[in-house]
Amino acid sequence: MNSADLLTEDSIAAIEFLYQNDENYLIGKMGTGKTVICLASMVGLLAAELNTRFLVLAPKKVCASVWANEHKEWEDLCHLRVAVITENEVERQRIFQNIENYDIVVCNFEMMAWITAGDRMKCFDGLAIDEGSKIGAGGKYFKLLRRFLQYFKWRTVMTGTPVSENYVKLFYQMFAVSNGTIFGRNRQKWLDKYFYPTDYSRRKWEIRPDMVEAFMTAIAPYCHVIPDYSKSIPPLVVQPIFMDMPERAREAYVSMARKYKAEGVEAVSAAVKMGKLQQICAGALYSEDEVIELHTMKIDWLKKITRDKKDTHLIVYQYDFEAERLEEAFPDLVIMPSKSSEVDETVKSWNDGQIRLLGIHSRSAGHGLNLQKGGHSIIWLSPQWSNDAFEQVNARLHRRGQTQPVTACLLLMKDTIEDLVIVPRLEHKQEIMPAFLAHLNSIDTGARDEPARDRKAYPH
Repeated sequence: MNSADLLTEDSIAAIEFLYQNDENYLIGKMGTGKTVICLASMVGLLAAELNTRFLVLAPKKVCASVWANEHKEWEDLCHLRVAVITENEVERQRIFQNIENYDIVVCNFEMMAWITAGDRMKCFDGLAIDEGSKIGAGGKYFKLLRRFLQYFKWRTVMTGTPVSENYVKLFYQMFAVSNGTIFGRNRQKWLDKYFYPTDYSRRKWEIRPDMVEAFMTAIAPYCHVIPDYSKSIPPLVVQPIFMDMPERAREAYVSMARKYKAEGVEAVSAAVKMGKLQQICAGALYSEDEVIELHTMKIDWLKKITRDKKDTHLIVYQYDFEAERLEEAFPDLVIMPSKSSEVDETVKSWNDGQIRLLGIHSRSAGHGLNLQKGGHSIIWLSPQWSNDAFEQVNARLHRRGQTQPVTACLLLMKDTIEDLVIVPRLEHKQEIMPAFLAHLNSIDTGARDEPARDRKAYPH
């Protein structure tokens, strides 16, 4: 069991920040210990009788594999009474019938409709949102949460990728932090003040260069950045592998790109066409009732890359037909299960060296999985538009505890949307985060306008 002596000065500083302030935005790369930091601050708030009970919102796998277990690993946290909301209705009802027996209730985003029903949210006066990007786009999760923000005397949003795509998604995250006091409650007025549209339909926005300082000044008092530790671990190397698309697939690709049609499949819009082009690069096309096979180039390359039976590889897929091909081509491959109850066992088997090839979906396995002990090679069958997804998945291996350089290998079709559009966009997005942090660190945070609750020093 870990003791508090293992906490770094950076971790202690972050705990103090969350304890001393009621509205917090905690930024830290994957593996910097945000969960422990948040739990330790909760212990202090409970001990000082500033809060009575906390609600944690997190991705499903993070709830089961991280929040359900992390407090058990620390001497100063193991006394916390933590309950995890599951899909079992009886178990959920039991938790709330005995709510006074819990300090922390953990809920995945998919269960928010249930937990926001009735008076359940009024059971909590503290809120932590793990992976703020989940509410960064607004949508149903934010709409459900917005009505109840007033009940939380303490709010913390945590993320490793605050601006992996652009600054626009910060509106909803900052709204959750401050209940709308930082930027106001009208998103359109906020956009018009700090941003300018880059398209005719006013759907894409970029921050105005003359408003960057004002923007950062507004959010800086609420932000705490855990220093980057990545230079203290072996590096991450992104390695593209380019291959020529077979003739039939190339013909289908050109036809889809120019005519919105290929192999009897028609794209009804430009957005659908882009998705179909990606499918062709991956090796197949989805029609209404079947999968049209076009090539197996990436699976063939994968067989070469993974030929050495001593090496382990994390293989990232995007489409169901890719998963099916993987299972057919590699009998020893294990697909990460979707059930939370089976995830921990698979993670343990991987980290213990019992799994040589582990397949994970690019979206569903991007948060909360600590896989660094099981290998140092990631192979992407299909590149991602989302820099958040790309960084999150790579961070499953490239994090504290990794002892080897990590290679993220991208299998790309030459002269296609993969190498001409998606990869350059990822490279551009990866420049956004360092610029954001540089601006943030240059701001003198000063004092907050919020009324501070009377609190003593953190009860170490």
